[in-house]
Amino acid sequence: MSGDGAEEKHNGASGVVKEKSQKAKKIQFAKEQEENPEKLGIAKSLPAFMNPNLKPQDLLKGVTFASGGTGYDPLTAKIMELHKLGAKKIGVFSAVPVGCVPLQRTVFGGMFTRGCVKPLNNMAKQFNARLSPALESLDKELDGVILYIDVYDTLYNMIQHPSKYAEKLGIAKSLPAFMNPNLKPQDLLKGVTFASGGTGYDPLTAKIMSVISVWDQLTYFKRYISTIKQHFGEKKAQDILDNSFFVVCSSSNDLAHTFMAQSHKYDPTSYANFLADSAVKFVRELHKLGAKKIGVFSAVPVGCVPLQRTVFGGMFTRGCVESLNNMAKQFNARLSPALESLDKELDGVILYIDVYDTLFDMIQHPSKYGFEVADRGCCGRGSLAISYMCNSLNPFTCSNSSAYIFWDSYHPTERAYQVMVDNLLDKYLSKIY
Repeated sequence: MSGDGAEEKHNGASGVVKEKSQKAKKIQFAKEQEENPEKLGIAKSLPAFMNPNLKPQDLLKGVTFASGGTGYDPLTAKIMELHKLGAKKIGVFSAVPVGCVPLQRTVFGGMFTRGCVKPLNNMAKQFNARLSPALESLDKELDGVILYIDVYDTLYNMIQHPSKYAEKLGIAKSLPAFMNPNLKPQDLLKGVTFASGGTGYDPLTAKIMSVISVWDQLTYFKRYISTIKQHFGEKKAQDILDNSFFVVCSSSNDLAHTFMAQSHKYDPTSYANFLADSAVKFVRELHKLGAKKIGVFSAVPVGCVPLQRTVFGGMFTRGCVESLNNMAKQFNARLSPALESLDKELDGVILYIDVYDTLFDMIQHPSKYGFEVADRGCCGRGSLAISYMCNSLNPFTCSNSSAYIFWDSYHPTERAYQVMVDNLLDKYLSKIY
């Protein structure tokens, strides 16, 4: 009795070890393929078997028999038949969240919301739920490796939280300043910022704030491209110009501060128009320097930031300052069609990115987005504190910044930016790539 039990236990342990060993081999195999396919004798890009220019030696590194748009129903061969033909290591991809692709969102996701189409995603999940255990069973039955490869969860997570995957896409999580003296040449390949806090489209804004003007930033951009060419060659520089996304964001300080200094020359409407025209001129110059995908942010509801509410919104009510918001809306109304026209005229993509509506809605309906406070900043008393006044030593700084839309009296919190970015990526990413 005890001998049989020992033998049974031994066989059971042996089976577990064997199963773990097979799993480890699968993981190692997949890892090797991902890291360096050519090392394993696999072509980096698989040619079509039907390619008439294919040479016999090309067949040794792998080919594809795929036909774009085909499916399992009704003619595709089953995995069992593929195995019978001699294939010993077979990976089968799961269905993807097809309800989240831009086409389906446009056609079935709602005219204004363009959300993911749940019935399609549910069908994909049902397909995966049936496929996964079936392949696992087949793997135990047949010799070799039959592997279920789940891409649904990863892709769905990328779609829902795109900013988390920035680094995996070759973009730095936090863009360093181009003027940073510690920047190394390879750091330039993941993106840099030329921004100078407080600047604007009006050259006077940079002088008032003692910062770098947007026009001087173009000079630094020229130097950036020159440095890329010097260290990595013309081809890499051109690749960056053709495929990078260039973001232009300005106007708040122009509207909130410089307008008063320029009010002897402009009324609110003409000043907003002047700024929009300057923005379009800037984009033209940036495009001349080689940038092909340019996104220009709208003005924000600058009349609703805590500082403006405190100074001009009424001592007791601290409401949004309509005159400032109206200037911002006028700027946007002139900028949007001008960029649309520029997009048709120039090669590449020139995109107007509306942040006004999203941020204004967040301020007007904070609880809808999970916020508690919209009219004060987390830092200090929340009404005037800004810049160096905001730190952990300030006894009035809030303990939970995620509950606030504004960090200080001017700038949104990290969580507020995240909400806005998620909204913007969902809306605009498909127009860029």
